[in-house]
Amino acid sequence: MRKFWTIVAVLALSCALAAQAAESSGVSASASAAATSDGDTNVIVNKQDGQTTVTIRQDGEVYTFAGNYSDEEIKQMLREHGVDYIVLNADALLAQVEDDEYEEQLRKMRVRVGSSSDEGVVYVSTADGDDEEEDGEGMERPYMGVYFEDMTLAKARSLNYNENYGILITGVVPDSPARLYRILSDDIIMEIDGQKVWDKKTFSKIIDAHYVGDTVPIKLFRNGEEQTINFVFGSRKQTVVVDVETGEPVKHRLNPGNGGGGWIPVWFTPDVDDINDIVTRMGFSEIDDKGIFMNGLGGKGNVGNGWMLGGMGCWYTLDRKIDNPSTTPNTIRRMEYHVGYGGVTLDKRIPLSRKFITSAGFMLGWGGWSLEVNQTDGDYDWKTLPNSMNSSVNNHMEISKNYIFVQPKVMAMYRIMDWLAIRAEVGYIASYSFYSGWKANVVDEDFEIPNSPDTSFDGMTFTIGPWFGF
Repeated sequence: MRKFWTIVAVLALSCALAAQAAESSGVSASASAAATSDGDTNVIVNKQDGQTTVTIRQDGEVYTFAGNYSDEEIKQMLREHGVDYIVLNADALLAQVEDDEYEEQLRKMRVRVGSSSDEGVVYVSTADGDDEEEDGEGMERPYMGVYFEDMTLAKARSLNYNENYGILITGVVPDSPARLYRILSDDIIMEIDGQKVWDKKTFSKIIDAHYVGDTVPIKLFRNGEEQTINFVFGSRKQTVVVDVETGEPVKHRLNPGNGGGGWIPVWFTPDVDDINDIVTRMGFSEIDDKGIFMNGLGGKGNVGNGWMLGGMGCWYTLDRKIDNPSTTPNTIRRMEYHVGYGGVTLDKRIPLSRKFITSAGFMLGWGGWSLEVNQTDGDYDWKTLPNSMNSSVNNHMEISKNYIFVQPKVMAMYRIMDWLAIRAEVGYIASYSFYSGWKANVVDEDFEIPNSPDTSFDGMTFTIGPWFGF
């Protein structure tokens, strides 16, 4: 008995708060704790994680809006449907309940407050309540996604429909179960699960007798012919995807994306001991053996079933210059160190959610490094140029080693916006060279260098950066 009077007190308090809010906004209103009758306007406003869903039931039609709306935008949206929006704080309402046990029970209920039935009823759920639309305790109403009205004699004649029952479809909600089953405007729903649909009231009762996910036969009249489809009731919270061949619901497939591209920074960790050996013997300081920061560009596109085909390339250049007193006269010695690779990529994307995507794949490519050293004393004379060449004071040397490789890799990407994401990737380059040792490149000719090491191009690669597209 105590529980009953507590609930009565809470509902009475909700009426007082609604009346007070309506009076302050210039609207004459009273709270309603019961479901409204046919012809009433019902509004459900749910806010969660910055997203607002507004569902308006009016004269048998359902309008659903979802987005990051401000309170002012919601008010304007409801005014367009003849609804005066009254904001009430459900938590403040529950704070008046002193008994913890009854407070917890009330938090599991939907507290219905708002204006009178002819102006609309706003359902406000508590902070700890369920965010689904419910018709009864813990039950979500099955969803078709159609706009409809009672059949008139004039409309029936215009469509050559000779029966005295059925409802007329006046519109279909995008991305709804009705759209998936290709229900169209001017279709007439005659029967659902073997029950005749006499009017809007009968239509609503038949739907309320089913659950989300139920498969029912629906008899339609279209273009002068009757046809039957096996329809699966959906949910406003989650779209039901249906196999067009069997008519059965299938698991919703996340979009792996269509492709994109952009700047690709790469941290490459090859073994540079052999290169540092020759670099230091030429008088230069060692190259950092912890890794190389390379700049790259790349892109890829979806070729079907989440397979992404594309390509990329990246490069790095180091330039150093020293005074070389070991020659007579003294010379300036300059070194340019180049590293680069590129190739064709193939990845299989696996979306884990709408915003988080992973992939696994590989790149087949080619790459290598080169070391170029120039030396000069800067003393050039037309008459003595041959002598300068003979004395080797002014000379040039370039050595290189090239490879083919395969690079297995895994990637994770998080979408920030529809056109921008953060992408991270880890891979390993396993290289192979068709010749051992290094080669010297002189006057467009390659010469093998005896006693040169068979340097590897193997190493880990790490990437994190922006990705444009999806």
